[in-house]
Amino acid sequence: MATLKEVQACLYENPHLTEEVKESMDILIQIFNKKLPEVDLTNLMNNLKTLDFEATSKFVSNIPLYYDDKRNKLVIVKSELEKDYDAKYLLMVAVIDMMSRRGEDYA
Repeated sequence: MATLKEVQACLYENPHLTEEVKESMDILIQIFNKKLPEVDLTNLMNNLKTLDFEATSKFVSNIPLYYDDKRNKLVIVKSELEKDYDAKYLLMVAVIDMMSRRGEDYA
């Protein structure tokens, strides 16, 4: 079972994420781990190692931010994200999704 410190190390070592994104994700992961410390963070840690971002258009998806587990990417639809969405909520949903995914398998 991965520790919070191990997950944070993987997060901050990822060269594809900005410092702002890393800090936001770190806060959300800490909140989740504090509320549910028994949840195994190993899948999240493994996914964070190579997680990347991809921007796409609203013609591909109308979901403003989601996790694509097959490609290990956070996909952002900027035109949708500019609408009245709670970005931290969307990011938390993506983080929880990363915890439950191992490539094409669910944990």
